[in-house]
Formats: sequence, structure tokens, C-alpha cells
Amino acid sequence: MTRWLYVLPIHPDHPGINAKVAGQCEALTQQGPTTLHQRTDSRHSLPVLKIMWTLIFDIKTIILSFSHTHIFYRYNPKSIVSSLWLIILSYFKTVIVEHNTNLSSELRFLQRHAERQLHQFMMQLWRLSHAQHLAVNMELKHSLKDLGIANDYLIYAQNGYSLPSIKTPATLSDHIINLSPHPTKKVAIFCGNGYEWHGLDRILSLIKTREDLELWVVGPYDKNTIAPEYVTFLGALSHDELRHIYPKCHFAISTFAWDRIGITQGSPLKSREYLCMGLPILVNYDDCAADFESLNPFIYNYHRHPEALDEIIHHSLDHREIQQTALKCLSWPSVWSTWLNA
Repeated sequence: MTRWLYVLPIHPDHPGINAKVAGQCEALTQQGPTTLHQRTDSRHSLPVLKIMWTLIFDIKTIILSFSHTHIFYRYNPKSIVSSLWLIILSYFKTVIVEHNTNLSSELRFLQRHAERQLHQFMMQLWRLSHAQHLAVNMELKHSLKDLGIANDYLIYAQNGYSLPSIKTPATLSDHIINLSPHPTKKVAIFCGNGYEWHGLDRILSLIKTREDLELWVVGPYDKNTIAPEYVTFLGALSHDELRHIYPKCHFAISTFAWDRIGITQGSPLKSREYLCMGLPILVNYDDCAADFESLNPFIYNYHRHPEALDEIIHHSLDHREIQQTALKCLSWPSVWSTWLNA
């Protein structure tokens, strides 16, 4: 019987990643019992404690791998012992390695040179394995091929989405409850984490002359940032708060400056969340959600069509239709069906 072990060698303290992992485990469970093995320590631990917890995690990975037939591993170049073990194990069991971003480009941009060298060294070792490597977009798949991964060991499967369950009533702050759109303007929402490639500066420049648009910015951005008066900085918000806000929005803006780290194609979790909340998206890259013909009308690509901003501001799409279509297309069993059933 198929038994999956999901190895997550990162700290699961990001709600988007938590929702993604839950959705992936749900899809794997349809194939057989699935065990999630993840780190439980804090990323803020002292260095000596981090080393200890890493060793404990690696030992558990080895032990658990004996009782499972299939291993799904979220790639992390710093998880050296687990990687070395899974490289060996790939000759005897099915090992799937998931890659979420072009680390070579990202680490170069962040000037994390030692980690980039480690990543390139680890990828040379992974070339020797029989593991399959899952890339969340075709551009990333090609970059893995350039690193020496044989085409027969490469899988393309974009990110999916699953609605997180809300177990307790949402606790909303007054400034969220009372937030209301301007009566004569369309509302766009942008959520970011402050990275330069999320491109808030570029978005602000793009909309600075738009008198028909209001922008709500979510994330760790300085509320004193020089911006037009119709830009509202909401700070970091919980998913409960976002679900309260989304129905008030006309559309959403996804990552807008990926070209700064050499990326032109993406499969970000946030754009899938927007679509599954019923919002069309303005993007500045090729989003893999466009693989689904039924989702194409809801994706406005400014990178390819500068008139996309005008078009999405004046759209007359049915938000409920967007949500129903996106939830059907972007469910994890749907986006993983090809390789899971191979």
C-alpha cells in the first residue's frame, strides 16, 4: 500500500505555506495514508539550538522513511543530512523533490552567496539521484534542467489552493470592520511581504495618476511611505481579516517586479488565493493559472498588455463565477492529477 511521508525542513510559521502544505497533504492522502514531518522549533532559537533541532529533524526523517513507500520533500539546500539520505533512498523508493523558486537567482539578488554556493553544490549531488523534481512553473523546470537534472526526472505541476478552514469566529479589529470603499472609485488590493520583487514601488508609480482607483496595501509596509492619498496601508492582516476585506475589492494585484530576480513566469500562492476569493488579478508576469483556459479571462497581464490596467478597472466579471471556476481548477488534486496518477 502507498504510504506518503511529507518532509518539510522549514519552519511552518507562514499562513500561506501552512495552507499549501495542508492542501498538498490532502491530495496525497487520496493516494494513501500520509504523514507530515515538519520542524517544530522556532526560527528565532539560538544557533546552537538550531543545530540540535536540525539534527533531531534529520534523524526523524531517516527513521520515518523506513515505514513509508513514497517521500515528498520540499527542497531546502540547508537541510544537508536529510537531502543526502533521500538521495541514497531514491534508488530504492519513490522520492519527489518540490522546488518553489529559482534559488540561484533569488540568493544572488539577496547577496546570500554562501547559501547560493551550497544550493549549487547540493543540486550537483541531486543530479546523481533517482529522485523526481517537481517545479511549480515551466521556467523553473527549465532552470533545473540547466542545473543538470535529466528531463525524464522533471515534473511540472503548478501551485494549487485550498480554502483554509476557520475553526473559530473571526476576531476583526475596528479599522477592518469599518473599512469601506470610496463610493466613486474601484478598489484594488495588494498583499506583500516587503520584498523588492513584490514591487509595491512599481505599483504605486503605475497608479499615481489614476483618480478612479483606490489601493489597499496589506503587509509590513511603512504607513508613512510617500504615496497618493487614495492608498491605504492596512499593515499585516490575518486570513480572517482578509476574507472580510476581499468582497469589498474590485480586483487584486499580484507580484509586480519578479523581473528583478530574473523571473518571468510564476505560480504564487497569493494569486491563487485572490482568484479563489473571486477576484480577477493584475499581474506583471506569466501566471501559470492561465494554463486553465477557463481562468484566462480573469488574469490581466500588464507585462504583455499595458492596457490591462484599464481593462481590469472597468471589468464586469461575476466574482462568484471567478471563485467557483478557480476553486475547481486550482484544487490540489486537480493541479497534481497528472503526476499523481502517472
